[in-house]
Amino acid sequence: MRSPVVALVTAVMFAAMLPLSAFAGEGLSVVVESVPALLESLTIAFTDWAAIKAEVGTPGLTSDAPLDDRTAFARHVDADHAAGSTFALSRLSVHAEAWGFDTTDLEWEAQITAHGTPSTFILKLRDDFDMSVFVGRLDERGFARIQSYGEAIYWRAIDPVLAWVRTTELAIHNTAVLAAERLLILSSAYSMVELLLATRASGFPRLSENPSVATLVGQFESAFGAYLLIGSSTCLRFTPNPLLDLIGTSLGEAALDSLRAWLDSGEPLYGYAGLAVGYRHERGEPIGTIAFVYPNAADAAHDFEARVLLAESGGSAHYEAPVSESYFTLEGASIDGRMILLTVRPVNGQPRRLFQMLIYADAPFAGCR
Repeated sequence: MRSPVVALVTAVMFAAMLPLSAFAGEGLSVVVESVPALLESLTIAFTDWAAIKAEVGTPGLTSDAPLDDRTAFARHVDADHAAGSTFALSRLSVHAEAWGFDTTDLEWEAQITAHGTPSTFILKLRDDFDMSVFVGRLDERGFARIQSYGEAIYWRAIDPVLAWVRTTELAIHNTAVLAAERLLILSSAYSMVELLLATRASGFPRLSENPSVATLVGQFESAFGAYLLIGSSTCLRFTPNPLLDLIGTSLGEAALDSLRAWLDSGEPLYGYAGLAVGYRHERGEPIGTIAFVYPNAADAAHDFEARVLLAESGGSAHYEAPVSESYFTLEGASIDGRMILLTVRPVNGQPRRLFQMLIYADAPFAGCR
């Protein structure tokens, strides 16, 4: 039985070829223009490397710099920043030599995961990067070149015996090279690369055409890093039990009483269309945004007070402590139409904690019941 992705790609190959549309923006806007709206349980992890390098004070850093400078940058990112997507960052010491580029050559990147599909990456290389260097590495290693939707896909069967396999991600084995835009689309599944190319060629409805996604992207275009969870089932990943592991912690009795009253009320928490978490720096300090987008404004208004209560006083099962000691403290909350917005300060100035609570599915304020 064919996978949904293979079926989608097969269907679109019989459709009339359409020209690429002009992309309206950079970063997240380009990503959602490339991702089909039909993928289910979708997560997009995004990193703006150009913004992080500028904040760190190394805007011109590239793989031409000494390795010590690049590893110092990676340590700075680990200490003070949070990368949503990290293609081959763990291979920083060898990737440029093996492939002609590394993380320091990227303007931004995104990792896309969905139900039934492997991770797929979109990498935006710096505008002055010589794409022929990377293509030369692919040719040297026997990658076949296949034309698809006006672009070149380089493909090779995985052979774990080859030494170069350990210098990068498995996604390199299916790579679309969009030379004019300095973009790479990579996945361990050829069908995923072709699916994204087909979407860019208007073969499928794009994620950017989803009003909820467009609303979220508008909030996070300036983020240094972000996670977007798309789909009405997103809330099912999280437990809404606010008292989990809170008894005996530093949370005050008044807060516990409020949580008990809400829990006993049986008041529902509605599902939403998407959840996004991201951060940026203000005056050298990380500030985070958490956004829920709902099908309608009435649902957002209904959930607002309960989600604020859970964000302020709910408990982390992973840390067995209040959210305010585990992930963030709440600085502000508002409703904007059908969206709930929370402004937060990550604990210990570590924005990676904001992403950890999603990875651990440890955000009681994001549940539904």
